[in-house]
Amino acid sequence: MNNRNFTNFRKISVDFRVKSILFVAKSKIEFFRIKNNKNLSVNQKNLALWSQSIRRIPQMAFAQV
Repeated sequence: MNNRNFTNFRKISVDFRVKSILFVAKSKIEFFRIKNNKNLSVNQKNLALWSQSIRRIPQMAFAQV
């Protein structure tokens, strides 16, 4: 019983770790996509990056659990 709970807990923590790694990778890809977009002006790029970082805060807090 105790051992099963422990393996279940390990599975959950690995699941969270994988989710947070995928999340960071996705946000980095999005960051470079915005940064290298030739059609956007500098102000539009800054606004897009800023709004993306604001959106990311609650998700990052969730990924830390």
